[in-house]
Order: sequence, then structure tokens, then C-alpha cells
Amino acid sequence: TQFQVPNQVAYTPIVEEESFDWYSTLPYLYFGIVACLLIIATWRILQLVKHAKNGTERINGLKIVSKTNGFTNCSFFNYVFIDNENLSEAELQVLLKHEQVHAKQLHSIDKIILIVAKAFLWFNPVVYLYDKALEQAHEYEADEATSQSFGTAQYANLLLKLAIVKSEMPLVHNFVKSPIKERIKMLFNAKSKHMK
Repeated sequence: TQFQVPNQVAYTPIVEEESFDWYSTLPYLYFGIVACLLIIATWRILQLVKHAKNGTERINGLKIVSKTNGFTNCSFFNYVFIDNENLSEAELQVLLKHEQVHAKQLHSIDKIILIVAKAFLWFNPVVYLYDKALEQAHEYEADEATSQSFGTAQYANLLLKLAIVKSEMPLVHNFVKSPIKERIKMLFNAKSKHMK
């Protein structure tokens, strides 16, 4: 019998191609977005500070900054940015009372905390809904206090007049940023009892 000599085959190891690990990039992506959102928020605060330096006048503890374009008829802490050209003296008093409520109740601190929360929880839709609900609650509180001082009908008329001017600056409390219809309905609603 004849023996067959096996052929020798050179061993070539199978090299697996290295695939890119997408999961390792997720923390970088997350913190990159957080950093961008915080930088934008810081830039907006610096814009407010820059505009606040432009000639302020003090009325009832509020620092009044006259401004005709951009974010007007709004407040940030005790700085109130108003458009003097389109407001009568009576309307100005109503607006200042409204913004004074925001300043006294430190609503701007809530806004800053929510800006930071939205930066870290940018992927969570609940934080955006909470931000909207809190802003409406702030406006309802300020509306109630102001309408008690000046009358509900006069205050509702001013809301309607200023409804066409809106601000896109998320750090400020704009006088007419929240939905006007809901705010006016809330003004004329009878208050529920404390027990309820």
C-alpha cells in the first residue's frame, strides 16, 4: 500500500476587522451637547447683562432699561426691559407691577435652574413640559397680584394689546409670552376655596 503524504497548507489566521464601538462615544456626545447648551445659556445671560448696563432708571426697586427692539416688556431679576414708545403711563404702571411680582418672588432663579436642568436632561421631554407649566404658573401668580391692584378688565386689555410683541429670550419673564387666552380666562375664573 502506498501512503499519501498530506500537503502542507500554510496557516493563515483569520483577522477580524475591528468595528467602531458606538457606545463608547455616547458619553462624549451627551457631555458635548450639555456643554453647548450651557455655553448658549451663558451667552444669553451675558447679553442680558450687556443690555442691563445701558442707562437704568430705578422705580420701586426695579431697574428700568429702555429698549425698543429684541426682548422688551420683560424682566430678569429686578431688571425690567420696556418699550417706552408703545406704552402709555397707565400701561407702564401695570407692566411694572406685574414685573415687580416676578422680581419679588425670584422667578428668575427658577428660570436659571430650569435652564441648567434642560441642559443636563435635554433628552427628557418631561423637563420641557415642566418648564412650560412652571412659566404659566409664574404668569398666573403675577397676573393675579396685578389685576387685584389695577382691575381685571384693564389688565386683560393690556395683555391683549401687548400680545403681538413676543420675546425669544428664554431667560426673561416676558409680559405676554404665555398663552394669552389661558391667562385671561384664569383672570376671570372664580378662585377655588382653600380646602378644595
